[in-house]
Amino acid sequence: MLDNSAIRTFSEQTQQLFEIIGPKAADFVKQKADTEILLKNQYKTQEEFATELAHLQGEFERFSHLIHATDKQISGTEKALEDAKRRTEEMATLNAEVERTITSIPTSIPQIVYTTTHNSSGWWLWGKSSSTTVANTIMVHDQAIHFSSLFILG
Repeated sequence: MLDNSAIRTFSEQTQQLFEIIGPKAADFVKQKADTEILLKNQYKTQEEFATELAHLQGEFERFSHLIHATDKQISGTEKALEDAKRRTEEMATLNAEVERTITSIPTSIPQIVYTTTHNSSGWWLWGKSSSTTVANTIMVHDQAIHFSSLFILG
C-alpha cells in the first residue's frame, strides 16, 4: 500500500506542477484542439481540390480528344476540298479539250442542188422541147456555211 505521506507528496508536487504549467498547458491544449480542427479543414480542402483536379483532368482529356478529332476532320475536309478542286480543274481542262475537238470536226450540211436540162428538136414553130430537172443532195463540208447561204445556193 502506498503511504499517505507519499500520496500527499505526490499531490503537492502535482499541484505545484499544475500551478507552474497550468495556464500554459491550457493554452497548449486549446492550440492543439485548434490545430487539429485547422488540420482537419485543410485535409478536407485538399480532398476537394483533388476531386476538382480529377474532374478537370477528365474534362481536359475529353477536350483534348475533341480537338484532335476536329483537327483530323478539318485535315480530311481540306484534303477532300483540294482533291475536289483538282478534279474540277481536270474536268474543265477535259471539257475545253472536248469543245476544241468538237469545233474542229467539219460539219456536213445537206444541200439540194437542182439541175435542169433543156432539149429542143425541130423547127422553131413546130419544134418540140423538153426539160428535165434533176435534184441531187450533196453534203457541204464547211462549218462556215450558215443556213442563210443555203437559200442563196439553192
